[in-house]
Amino acid sequence: MEIVYKNKRPIQQILQEVQAAEFERDYIQGAARKNKLIKGDNLQIMKALLHDYDMAGTVDLVYIDPPFSTNNVFRHNEIRTATISRGNNDTIAYSDTLVGREFLEFLRERLVFIRELMSFNASIYLHIDYKVGHYV
Repeated sequence: MEIVYKNKRPIQQILQEVQAAEFERDYIQGAARKNKLIKGDNLQIMKALLHDYDMAGTVDLVYIDPPFSTNNVFRHNEIRTATISRGNNDTIAYSDTLVGREFLEFLRERLVFIRELMSFNASIYLHIDYKVGHYV
């Protein structure tokens, strides 16, 4: 079954048009590190891992926790460091403003790259809200 919606990009277009991120390789005594913590746009990072690091088909476990398509901006402040606030004067923690088709395409583009990275025996865990889970 395939879900059809407006502005859905073909898989090959996604794989070709996304710009790969540039980041330095970590080395310990001349050997590349196997474990990495990489900060950046995950779409561009995954493109770099596929093409620059030749990691296609090598990832055995994926856990993703994308935004839940709530159409909200979540904030935090010094008093509420462990929880999210909705106070307008607080610092923005993250924005979750993609909804509908835009949210589905945002997530789909990332899943296309994840599929390319995953090994044959890989598992994927997707943490998603019950309100959009059936669309995903």
